[in-house]
Amino acid sequence: VVRVSAPAAGAVRAFVDTQAAKDAAVLVRDDRGVWSGEITGLTPDIYEAAVLVAPPGGGGNALQPVGTVTVPGSPPEIWEPRRGAHGDVHQFFYDSKAMKVLRSMWVYTPPGYEKSPASYPVLYLLHGSGGTEASWVAQGAAHVILDNLIADGRAVPMIVVMPFGHSERSEEHTSELQSRETISY
Repeated sequence: VVRVSAPAAGAVRAFVDTQAAKDAAVLVRDDRGVWSGEITGLTPDIYEAAVLVAPPGGGGNALQPVGTVTVPGSPPEIWEPRRGAHGDVHQFFYDSKAMKVLRSMWVYTPPGYEKSPASYPVLYLLHGSGGTEASWVAQGAAHVILDNLIADGRAVPMIVVMPFGHSERSEEHTSELQSRETISY
């Protein structure tokens, strides 16, 4: 079920990245201006969701990305959190002498890392062209997937470094991510 607060809207429709906008689900408005409905036909996965908001009386639609939607599986998919030991994710800032800017990276450490004298392999994950250093955690659930793979014995405990891969200042993108409006589902 998708719920969007848009009291001034004339119509609201919702869809995910594997669907065409023309196939967006029509949402119904309640007396408080909250639109709700269901996007059907989705298989277990992590989707990017968006809404199309039309002004009262019709006219063009404003496209607004709203975040991710996770459709759970049965049994649970590898990206779904489970009970058990979990690693940690920290964001670090550092001064890049080569680029002369402040940079950011996210680092995953496996369960028990802080108390272990062991050496760990390191994996560097670079985001795609539209992403940031936060993309692997915020959209990709990398930390959850790693926890589950390690718990299942399908991956060795490792450190994963997720740096910012663009040439501009990373905190500009970080503040953009933090300022995005949140819509609950």
